[in-house]
Amino acid sequence: MADYKALKADEEYAGTYDDNRGVFTWYPEFLFGLMYEYVKARQTILDIGIGTGLASQPFVKAKLKVSGCDGSDIMLDTCRAKGVTKDLQKLNLTQVPWPYDDESYHHVISTGVFHFIGELGPIFAEAARIIKPGGKFGFITRLPNTMWDRPAEGEGYREITREDGVVIYIHDNLWIKDKLAASGFEIVKELRTLIWSGNDSGEDYIFKAWVAAKTPVT
Repeated sequence: MADYKALKADEEYAGTYDDNRGVFTWYPEFLFGLMYEYVKARQTILDIGIGTGLASQPFVKAKLKVSGCDGSDIMLDTCRAKGVTKDLQKLNLTQVPWPYDDESYHHVISTGVFHFIGELGPIFAEAARIIKPGGKFGFITRLPNTMWDRPAEGEGYREITREDGVVIYIHDNLWIKDKLAASGFEIVKELRTLIWSGNDSGEDYIFKAWVAAKTPVT
């Protein structure tokens, strides 16, 4: 599961999480902008680590059937109260297999989650298992700000501990691509984005959005 301290930190800000997106220029809805050309009304989509449902709201407006899971009861309650979707369940993403049938969703998305998890290979494999052939997997990872943050060659990812004790994982791009390919995904879009650090004198955080297609079995 994502680090326990990270989960508790998110729960503390559950009530103001949506407001903070403007303060820190963090808009998880932008993932919809990368995926809109691939989705259709009445398709199914699973948001893993749905939180308060911000990333899912544009898909709801586009009339997709959204389901979600998260490790926090507080986040799930907030999402449920907003009416984003009633199809929610508590789930530890690192415990596989997930309780979803093979090829049960057209698409899977995840925002603001993977920088709290180091080994993403099993998660990519589970996403591939539950996505229908040709479906899309959209997600976001954290990139290094400096050469000191960058994972060493062959390392895959690097751990950085914040001042509050929360561990952040910086993933190597080539490692991500290899893990996706190993799970049967083909990358169709990549986009870097900055998130304000909250301090004008500090460095902005660099994230990367990915959209990968599950390649049909031939």
